[in-house]
Amino acid sequence: MEIIDAVSAIRKYKPKMVIASWLPGDRLDIEIFDEKPPIICLIGEVDGATGSSMFWDTKYWEKAGYKRVFSKCDEWNLCRTDYISGGEVWRHSFTIFFLRSH
Repeated sequence: MEIIDAVSAIRKYKPKMVIASWLPGDRLDIEIFDEKPPIICLIGEVDGATGSSMFWDTKYWEKAGYKRVFSKCDEWNLCRTDYISGGEVWRHSFTIFFLRSH
């Protein structure tokens, strides 16, 4: 069994897609994007609880050469702060694909 952190694993194995779910508020999001995997799937909250404020405030994905595409998977995402009652839906959680644009 190999114990390895996310960024080291991306460097070593060069995956075609990285799936990141509810990243912590440190710089891990930026470090992952700096490794340039072709596709990054981010599951979590936009502009808030997922990832670092620097990532969201500066639109870091654009600086790293990615296009942001929201997924239709959102209807199955549920976080503890999402609200669904009757016909009313209010969500914090999203699934976003970031695609390398060059």
